[in-house]
Amino acid sequence: MSLARRRPTVLALVVCLLTLTLAACGGTPGPAPAAPAVPPDHFRVAAERLPAGWRTSEPSEDGYRTTFCGVDLEPVAPVGSAHYRFARSPVGPFLEQYVRSYTASTAAEVVGAVQAALPGCRESEAAGDEDSPAVRFSVEPLSLPSDGASGPDTVAWRQQPAGGGVVNDVVLTRRGTTAVLLVAYGLRDEPDPAVLTAALAAVPQ
Repeated sequence: MSLARRRPTVLALVVCLLTLTLAACGGTPGPAPAAPAVPPDHFRVAAERLPAGWRTSEPSEDGYRTTFCGVDLEPVAPVGSAHYRFARSPVGPFLEQYVRSYTASTAAEVVGAVQAALPGCRESEAAGDEDSPAVRFSVEPLSLPSDGASGPDTVAWRQQPAGGGVVNDVVLTRRGTTAVLLVAYGLRDEPDPAVLTAALAAVPQ
């Protein structure tokens, strides 16, 4: 996946430091986060629902958190998460699926914020870290088939690194309190719209 993102270890370190600070000040840690009402793996796309030739593949690193058009796609730590990848061959094209489950309205708020930001966003910068520089992307809305699979809680866009590079077609959708991000990309050609459409339709309710 070529979406640049903040490393998840940063978020984990912040949570760890906060916990240590509370303990040092005599505070008591809050209750453990509640488990999601529906397990994240419930929303896994079945490979057999994708176009012919697609199969499951070993996922890349699980980095997910990034800011897109000013919207943090993971503003709070999820209570459940999952990551899957599918491919047509060892060298692609690829489809990544990220699942983030919450206990409140976070998923709806993120989808709504991206829907509001996308019409006026033509460039977005993903923050870098000590291992990689910030990356600026060109952005354009992506049309989805009007077959009912997308629904009102879905937003899609195409992004590409400024100056050229791997094109990503991205769909963000919601299932209750769970956010599902689908990313289609190829190392040689532009993404096949058919696989993204099929994957969206295959996300379980």
